[in-house]
Amino acid sequence: MSKSKGLIRLHSDTPFFLILGIIGSVYIILIVAMIMADLSFTSVSHIVSALKSEEIQYSIKLSLFTCTITMFLSVLVAIPLGYLLANYNFPGKKMIDSLIDVPIILPPLVVGLSLLILFQTAPGQWIERHVQVTYAIPSIILGIAYVTCT
Repeated sequence: MSKSKGLIRLHSDTPFFLILGIIGSVYIILIVAMIMADLSFTSVSHIVSALKSEEIQYSIKLSLFTCTITMFLSVLVAIPLGYLLANYNFPGKKMIDSLIDVPIILPPLVVGLSLLILFQTAPGQWIERHVQVTYAIPSIILGIAYVTCT
């Protein structure tokens, strides 16, 4: 072992890569086993009949629509905000940076409940009177955008 700058370092990274390989292999085996279990549980005819269902088709269209709108909104917010935070120093920069990290910390369930609570309070009720948000497509877009703008 050699010392460099007060840190002790092994000459070989082999133990690290061995442990990492074992953990990664277990994880990959678990994923493959879950996929195999899913494939053995369902048949192609079940999948085809499910895809012909109007509810499933609506769900797929709704997901594609809301995710596309959310992507454009995220780009419109994230790029200018990221540029501003990366290139300029201004009062409140650390607070804005901290607020941006809140969606990473909060689980999606808490975000959804918080949005419901928001639209039940005075400022949210004003918005709700003008644009139907709760239990509508805008709420899906708002929820996805909140979580993805991090």
